[in-house]
Order: sequence, then structure tokens, then C-alpha cells
Amino acid sequence: TPGLAGHAANTGNGAVGEALDAVHLAAAAVWLGGLVLLALFAVPRRAAGAPVRQDLASAARAFAPWALGAVAVVVGTGIVQSLRNVGSWYALVHTAYGRLLVAKIGLVAALVLLGATTRRAATGRWVRGGAPAHRAGKGAALALTAELVVVAGVLGVTATLVNAELARQAAAAPYVSSF
Repeated sequence: TPGLAGHAANTGNGAVGEALDAVHLAAAAVWLGGLVLLALFAVPRRAAGAPVRQDLASAARAFAPWALGAVAVVVGTGIVQSLRNVGSWYALVHTAYGRLLVAKIGLVAALVLLGATTRRAATGRWVRGGAPAHRAGKGAALALTAELVVVAGVLGVTATLVNAELARQAAAAPYVSSF
């Protein structure tokens, strides 16, 4: 559900923030949902040594344009929302929100790199000619599993981030409390 009283509506024009938030969430759902579907359906649970490369390669090729588009939208809307919510380098580094945002950015960057690894492994581009097909499939399945672990980290940081005080507001506070 949209957070009509959340961060998107609390900085600048609320309608713009809500629209950016909705587009960001929709693109993330396409990207992360596609990863889950690849893990559940494109990596068949066959006996060890069975050729899985072709199934995974065709699914990865079909999903790649969707994933790339979704990543571009997630990154673009994320940058705009970050500028709206943080506002300064000081707020990015010296507030809980800013530090969580930096952690999320790092995890998303790792996720993009893992996505490239999964695609290459699934399509066999890193497997030297003559290698058994199941080796490529197993490598892709491991890379996809690593992606899903990082996805869980992104979602955990995001859940914490949406409950943190905005960096722009925290940095503007007259004093900082520490424990």
C-alpha cells in the first residue's frame, strides 16, 4: 500500500513523491519477482548431472530485458527519492537514514553484479567449450541463490529504512542525541 503519510509524501511535492515511490516499488517487484520465478521454475529440480543449462539459459535470456529495464527504473527513481530525502552529504554520512541508504545502495550494486554473473553462467558464456551442461546450470543456480540472499538483505535494510527519520530532517535537528 502506498505510504500516504510516509517518506514519499513528507518531502517536497507529495504527489511527485508518491508517484516516484509507486514506480520504484513496481520496478522492484518486476526485478525481484523475476528472480524468485527464475529460482522456482527455471532451475529444475532434476537428478544431479541432468542438463539444466538450456532451460535456465532460455529463461535468463527472456528475463534479461525485463530485469535491465526494471533495474534502470529502480536506480533512477531511487536516486531522485534519495536526493529528496537526504539533501546533503552531511545528512548522508551523519544520520541513521543516510547510513542505511548507503548500505542499501551497496547491496543493490552487489545485486546488479551478481545478476550479470548469473546471466553469464546461465548462458554458458563463462564455461569453456566442451564443459558439461550441468556445470553451467549449477553455476547459474549458485549465482541465483546468492542473488536471492542479497535480495533478502536489501529488503531487510529497506524495511529498516522506511521506519528511520528522514536524513534531511535528522540533519536539521537542533541537537543530536547519542547512546
